[in-house]
Amino acid sequence: MRVIVESNAEDVAPTSATLVLERVAQNPGLVLGTATGRTMRGVYSWCAELHRERAVSFRRVVVFNLDGYVGVGQDHERSFHAFVRDRLVETMDMPSAALNAPDGLAPDPAEEASRYEGAIEAAGDIDLQLLGIGRNGYLGFNEPGASLTGRGPWRR
Repeated sequence: MRVIVESNAEDVAPTSATLVLERVAQNPGLVLGTATGRTMRGVYSWCAELHRERAVSFRRVVVFNLDGYVGVGQDHERSFHAFVRDRLVETMDMPSAALNAPDGLAPDPAEEASRYEGAIEAAGDIDLQLLGIGRNGYLGFNEPGASLTGRGPWRR
């Protein structure tokens, strides 16, 4: 594991994007876990810029969103799916089918979570996961004090 310490999201974005491109260059079929939010805006922008500058292809990269909201469809402009599609997938040479996200409109959220987890396993699991760090110290929706090993109430 490599830890990078910077003072804010803008400072860490170029370094994070460089690391993503290095990993894709090493493994063109990388399974990339993506996040959304303020931290990721700069990272994805830098990824697109470096992709063009360095001609690193993302054509075989498979993307799995970290999360989504129940009740929000993937086509909704504020969905996490739309965020990653618009800021990452469509800015590179990735096919739209490369983007996977949980279906927020699925009738059974627990069943959808299980299906989604199975899709990640079938892809070979996540090779590289991007996460945002919030002002209060949260890491990818894990609020301070939450268990880092917890799986949620749907996992019994």
